[in-house]
Amino acid sequence: GVNFITEEFRQNPSPDYYDPKSNSCGLKYEFALAIRHPFCVWIRGPLEAGKFHDKTVYCGGTEDVPKDKRNQEALYFQLPEGKYALGDSAYKGIDNVTIKREGQTKEVKYFIDRALNRQETYHGRLEKFDILKQRFRHGNSTEN
Repeated sequence: GVNFITEEFRQNPSPDYYDPKSNSCGLKYEFALAIRHPFCVWIRGPLEAGKFHDKTVYCGGTEDVPKDKRNQEALYFQLPEGKYALGDSAYKGIDNVTIKREGQTKEVKYFIDRALNRQETYHGRLEKFDILKQRFRHGNSTEN
């Protein structure tokens, strides 16, 4: 997940929106990119930035909640059988997420690093171009 700084919500103030990374109000989004194709294949959010850890968002709940009681719309449950996500060490212990580990070949670690860097570049571009900060309105037809 990635957190985006926002203005404070006057109608619904809550400490759940507090983002400790930026020390301000924020919203959390979850994105997934296809590894072999240039597509964003998953977007979920906005969620309160301080309410959920990235692992909790991905799994639809915490480890102490049985899987059948978790949010079934979470990415964990949307991955097809036999498919895996790539993640950083925050996702350790999740059965369908591959992270860098001791004993992996140099090529595998390089592959995971490239995929994770690509994801971070995507997040950076969303922030840099204010994609989720404001509304965007294009022209009235498919021509513009």
